[in-house]
Amino acid sequence: MNKKINPNLLTLMRIFFLPIPCILLFINSFLSNLIATVLLLFLSLTDYFDGLLARKYNRTSKLGALLDPIADKIFITTIYLILVKLNYFPYLPVFLLLLREIWISFLRSIFPQKMKVHLIAKFKTFFQMTLAVGVVLAKTFYPNLNTSLIEMLIWGVVFLSYLSAFGYVLRNMNNLNLLFHKNFRNKLIYEILYPLFLLLIFPFIEEVFWIVPLLMGIIFLKGAKSFEPEREERFIFFDFIVLFLVIITELILLKNLKFSLFLLLVYLLFKEGIKSLRVFKESLKV
Repeated sequence: MNKKINPNLLTLMRIFFLPIPCILLFINSFLSNLIATVLLLFLSLTDYFDGLLARKYNRTSKLGALLDPIADKIFITTIYLILVKLNYFPYLPVFLLLLREIWISFLRSIFPQKMKVHLIAKFKTFFQMTLAVGVVLAKTFYPNLNTSLIEMLIWGVVFLSYLSAFGYVLRNMNNLNLLFHKNFRNKLIYEILYPLFLLLIFPFIEEVFWIVPLLMGIIFLKGAKSFEPEREERFIFFDFIVLFLVIITELILLKNLKFSLFLLLVYLLFKEGIKSLRVFKESLKV
């Protein structure tokens, strides 16, 4: 019986079912918002039940342990950026919150053995998800809800998030000098500069804003693959410069970023899409 139960399936559901409530939120009716709230609550609960099932049926695995926090980050990044676009959340605290997630995801991909999820981090994730679901539910029944209360709550979540990050950084203090080693430069560009740049341009994107959380999700998924410095790509820096110049040129000449973002999406799907599918396939075999 336990061989038929794969907790990683719940983890993957948290990723693949997420677009449904996001789309429903943009329909912006009472019924669509209510359904979106129920779906978000269900997806949030998978974060608890995947670990519970893994321990109960002895289905824990290294890949599952890596994939679970990555799924959490994709969930938080996507729903928080969507709520910024819907004016449920202010941009600045969400930017700081996701900046923390980018940094910790980067550290976890380099030092996976020293980045085990601790109790305060679990509380952090719980409060992040609870706030998102709670705000959507509250806005469904009380559209004119006091925004100052929401701002106070989200700043509290930001504080808790950075408090939980402090322990991760402290445990890896002796190894942080490795981040400047030449073998990690491409990884630094790919997993820090790319998502940071996407976060910075997000407020200025209108029609194709959905590409930003999609791209960040693809980047987060890279952390589910074991990192081997000698196999790291040589031309990421060159790629980044070219894409950066294309984005700046389009922004100046056309005053939008549609072409640049689609180009970046095609680039990352070509570069990481097949690899990510392999990760999903392996996770279902565990």
